Amino acid sequence: MVSLLKRYPAITIGIFFLGIWMLVWYLFSILNLWGDMHGCAIPGNDPCFCEYADAFQLIAEPINAWSNFYYIGAGFIILIYHDLERNEKISKREDYLSKEGNTHYAVAYGILVVWIGIGSFLMHAVRRGNTSYLDVMSMNTYICGVLVMAISIRFNLKKEQFYMALFFSFFISEVLSKFFGHTYVFVGIVILVFINEMAISLGIYSKVFKKHPPRNIKPNFPLLFVIVGLFLLAFYVWQFGHTEHPYCDPYSLWQWHTVWHFLTAVCTVLIFLYIKLEKEKELTSSESINKEN
Repeated sequence: MVSLLKRYPAITIGIFFLGIWMLVWYLFSILNLWGDMHGCAIPGNDPCFCEYADAFQLIAEPINAWSNFYYIGAGFIILIYHDLERNEKISKREDYLSKEGNTHYAVAYGILVVWIGIGSFLMHAVRRGNTSYLDVMSMNTYICGVLVMAISIRFNLKKEQFYMALFFSFFISEVLSKFFGHTYVFVGIVILVFINEMAISLGIYSKVFKKHPPRNIKPNFPLLFVIVGLFLLAFYVWQFGHTEHPYCDPYSLWQWHTVWHFLTAVCTVLIFLYIKLEKEKELTSSESINKEN
């Protein structure tokens, strides 16, 4: 076990994290510890997810629940890639995330993606008590992680600083969610992530933080707009998966909400690829002088 952890730390951590949560789900379900039935699990309650839900079954919404393994699969793709690259099983890229001392970013990001799948799975599988909170909370922790990761990479923060900022962002998002709701906070942070990338590309950070300038990065703009476009498509499809929509068929094996899961899971992998493909800008002579001064 120790040797496995040393050779494949990201995969081992991911399996442990997933295993703990699946065990919690199973034990809580068979012991009936989740609480009272959620309103959306009662047939005919609108608006809710389209798939017929039976909260007295082990999996209340089977199709919507198991489709969350798109996220878990996406997270493990990132974790496996990290370990294979670390062990030189695949050619190592010369990028920021692969440098010694920066590999924690890939592990943290992969776990955050897996966490989306776990939180959403628990909501769709259980439909009791406050499991819906786990779903929206997992989305918010993920998008906070994306924002903090982007800023930490730009300013070359230390590992401890990154984790502290990550924890602080989770706390702030939860406080804001109490006042504005998790959905609005999630959308707001998504917008902040995009604005942050625009600020980097326009060199705004370099102009504001002259004494401690951030790393000069050239983002992959085509990929960024593919991610934005795919997310907007996923958000458009999301509305099809509710009981009040004409496309809703509660007993169909095709559920539109699973398409939302698939498309956004693809987005998470593309975001990781977007960060990996960032390139250092070559400084002009005047910029080099200013940086030295």
